[in-house]
Order: sequence, then structure tokens, then C-alpha cells
Amino acid sequence: MFARLLLLLTLSAPPVSAEPFAVRFDMSLRGITGGQLALVAETGGGRYAVTGRAAGTGVVGALVRYAYEGRAEGRLGAAGPLPDSYTEVEIAGRDRSETRTRFAEGRPVAVRIVPMPPPAPWQIAPGAAGRAIDPLTALWDMLRPQAAVCDRSYDLFDGQRVSRLVLAPARPDPQGGTACDARYTRIAGYSPEEMARRDGGRFTVHYQPTGDGRLAAAELRARTSLGVAVLRRR
Repeated sequence: MFARLLLLLTLSAPPVSAEPFAVRFDMSLRGITGGQLALVAETGGGRYAVTGRAAGTGVVGALVRYAYEGRAEGRLGAAGPLPDSYTEVEIAGRDRSETRTRFAEGRPVAVRIVPMPPPAPWQIAPGAAGRAIDPLTALWDMLRPQAAVCDRSYDLFDGQRVSRLVLAPARPDPQGGTACDARYTRIAGYSPEEMARRDGGRFTVHYQPTGDGRLAAAELRARTSLGVAVLRRR
């Protein structure tokens, strides 16, 4: 799921009205651009809808066939967004999977996966996930312009696994603006081998002022086994 947080995101706008939000990022690894990512969301009437797609481009896209499309809808609560539904389609090589998750009062209550993965002892039921939101909703909430950023956490459920994303308090960015360090941790639904690497990754989000008293994400940087991965807003 951490890879999706770096790869989540060239799409159609959802039919909500009011304030639209659209961002597009280029993803690079060791200075080589390998992906184009975008996020589109609209809010209105106390609700939100967000849609996203990610795909590899150039040499990377030719070598690694990966694509993601997601959509989340829900309510804007006092403590943050609460999804009602989340759908994701993921293509990796020749494999295609579709997952639909339904939420109620901040908890996942039903999941449909096509094709259904084979049973595994580490699988968890939706109700065992507790209070959680989908990864796309969390990503949008992390990137959208806001007066206050950082210093928050998200419990995430993607239809099969539970993880936690924690953003540290804001700090001054040496390059200007504001930065916060983030930590991603696997919680449940992972194989023993994956849980042995429970600390799933760390990255830094760099925010810049928008001119209206808010801050918006301009860049995400993460150290990976292949080098530094960067998502840079166009």
C-alpha cells in the first residue's frame, strides 16, 4: 500500500459541485521520470468525491506495466473526511484486480474483490479493521490546500490490509515553506514476511503557501531501496 501512496493518482472529474481541486505530479526515481499522477476532487454540501489514476511512462512504463484507478466518495466530518465508498482497479503486469469497499460511520463494513484472492491465514474481515479510511481519501486530505497541515494520522484500509500513516508536526522547510515527515506502518492483513518489515516506509511532504493563507503539497520525497523517489507537482 505504501507504493500506492507514492503512485496513487489523469482522470474525469466527479459530479459534486462547489470547490474543485486538481493536481498533477511527475514521479521520478534517481532523476529519471517514470510516472504521471493526478488527483481530482470536488466538495460541496458537506460531501466530497475524489478520483485518481496513476501509470508508468516512458522506459519505466514499458518495463513495468502498472496502472491504478480509484474513486472515493463520502462526507466531510468535523474530524476530517469519512468515506462511504471506495473503488480501486489495479493492473500489475497481466493481472487486473478490482476492489469495492463500503464504509459506515467511519468503519469498513463490506468488501468485494474480483478476482477473489485465495484464502490466507492472515486475512482479516472488514469489521476487524476498526475505524479506518481508504488510501485515496487520505492522500487527497494530505495534499489538498489547508490552513493547517501535518501533525495527524490515518488508519487506512484498502479492502484487504490495515496500515497507519502518521504525519509529524510541521517544521520549517530549509527550501522555504513547510515540511512534515511521515511514517507508514503495516498493522494487519499482511503476510508474516511483510509484517517482518512492519515499518513500511518513510517520506517527507513539502508544502508551499497558496497565497490565500493556506498550504498545498508541492513535493513528496521518499528513500527507497532503488534510490530517492520524488513526486513533484507540475
